[in-house]
Amino acid sequence: FGAPGDPAAGADAGSALGMLNLRVRASPGLARPVRPLAELQIRQLHLAAAPVAELSYLQLGGRAGVRFESSAASLILAWRPEFLLLYEGGPDRADPTWYVGAHRAEVEAELGKAWVLFGGGGWRAFGEMGRSRVEADFGAAWQRGLSDRLNLSLALTGRLHQARDPVYDLQGATALANLAVRLPRGASASASLAGFLDDLPWSEGFFAPDARRDLTWRAGLAVWSPAWAGLRVGGTWEYSDRHSTAPAYTLDDHRVILRVRWGGATLLGGPAAATDSAAADLPWGIG
Repeated sequence: FGAPGDPAAGADAGSALGMLNLRVRASPGLARPVRPLAELQIRQLHLAAAPVAELSYLQLGGRAGVRFESSAASLILAWRPEFLLLYEGGPDRADPTWYVGAHRAEVEAELGKAWVLFGGGGWRAFGEMGRSRVEADFGAAWQRGLSDRLNLSLALTGRLHQARDPVYDLQGATALANLAVRLPRGASASASLAGFLDDLPWSEGFFAPDARRDLTWRAGLAVWSPAWAGLRVGGTWEYSDRHSTAPAYTLDDHRVILRVRWGGATLLGGPAAATDSAAADLPWGIG
């Protein structure tokens, strides 16, 4: 699942896998309420077994834009480039190939602590020129604390693709629910369920005699350790099941993954922290 070339299911296969997901953000507070924003993102997936090794990839991307902030809301306007390298070269290729390149405009609005609205669109070019497309997506996410330990998140998104070859035109939607629980001593766990519907209305006779429509369900469980200097260790289980009107694209996928995650923030500018005690106690009026 998530293979950039959208291959048919093929034979049953199992494989060890390695994953890397790196994200770095800089947002200096130079002129509030407007702040510049820059992000770098690197994603890598490596599948070891020969039958599925061709699905391994490296994705480079990021964002550059501005962030507007107020006490009640924030707004991000950004440009996002993305480039994807297939290690096995993709369809009809044997050598590593830069298979996808995209340029998108994106907007993201946070409304209070509960709502996030987002959307974007642009041009995505594929190695197979018929798949190159204009794309747009949009959605909303909501979260609420159900108790001191439970937090519920819901999201709904939509997407539209208009490709050079109409058989790849797509309209789709995703619904997601996630329940997170804080465990003793800073540990955490979560359970998620998502549904994906993708319809290719002009694909009749290309993937199968009927127009292709995919319905996918995905469930997941995760457990994370307490943080040590920002470092957490966790285990996740994911199961995905896709039913398609094109039988070659019907498949299921099980993944059990050991994960290591680190996150942190630092102030790159400003005065250094004082290393000695104050010369005199000042009457701040909060004692």
